[in-house]
Amino acid sequence: MSRDEYEPERIALLEERRRDEAESEVPDYPSLESRYGPGTFGCHEGVHVTKLVVDLIEDKLVNHGSVILNPYWFYCVREAQQLLYAAYSAVGGEHLGAPRPGDAGLEKPTTQELEKMSTPTIQESPFPWPDEEKGYHLFPAAMESDSLVAFHGTARSNLAAIVAEGFKFTAKLQSLSFAKESSYALSHACARRSETSPEGCVIAVRFSAPIPRSNVAVETSDIHVYDLAEQPEVIGYCIVPADYVWR
Repeated sequence: MSRDEYEPERIALLEERRRDEAESEVPDYPSLESRYGPGTFGCHEGVHVTKLVVDLIEDKLVNHGSVILNPYWFYCVREAQQLLYAAYSAVGGEHLGAPRPGDAGLEKPTTQELEKMSTPTIQESPFPWPDEEKGYHLFPAAMESDSLVAFHGTARSNLAAIVAEGFKFTAKLQSLSFAKESSYALSHACARRSETSPEGCVIAVRFSAPIPRSNVAVETSDIHVYDLAEQPEVIGYCIVPADYVWR
C-alpha cells in the first residue's frame, strides 16, 4: 500500500484520540502536539522505540533460520526495517533539532557550582554505568519507586541554572516532560550531549501531591507539566559521562 492509502486510517485514529482526550476529566487537558511534538519527551520516546524495533529486527529476524530460507520473508523483513529506519532518521532529526523545553539559555556549571549543588536536599548519585544486565536505573530504589518522583534528561551544561532558577519553557513549546523512570530520562540525557556539553545529566525531582492535577498530566511513562508557577523540587542528579554508550 502507498502512504496515501494509510492516511485515512491515521486521520481516523488521530480524531478518535482527540475525542477521547476532549472528554477527559482533567481540566484544560493539554494537546497532543504539546506532549508529543518534536522536542518533547513523548516524541523522544517514540523515536527511541522505533530504533529499538529496528535493532530487534536485526538481532532476531534478519539471521533467523526460517527467514533466510524464504526469499519473500527475508525481503519483507528488510523492507520493514528500512522503512522504520527511514522514519527514525527523519523524525529523529526533526526532534533533536527542535527547541528543548527547559534547556534554553543555560550555561555549563563549574566544578565549584556542582559541589555546591550537593546539599542535604539535592544529592548527586554516582553514575552506575548501567547496561542490560544491571538495568538502567540511576537512582536509589526508594526514589525510583516513589510515585511523586520523576526524572528529566538534559545536557550537563543546563544543570546549574535549573537548580538555581528552576525549569523554563521555550517560546515554541509551553510544556515540560519528566520520565517516571530514570532509564527513560537517561536515553534523553545521552541524546542531548554535544561538543559544547559532552556530558549529559539526569535530574530527579519530586512533585507535590496530588498528581495528576490541573496543568500536570500523568501518562503511562511520563508526566507533562504545563504551568511552572509551582516548580517540582530538585532532589538529586546524576552526571552521564561523555564516553558512556547507551544501548
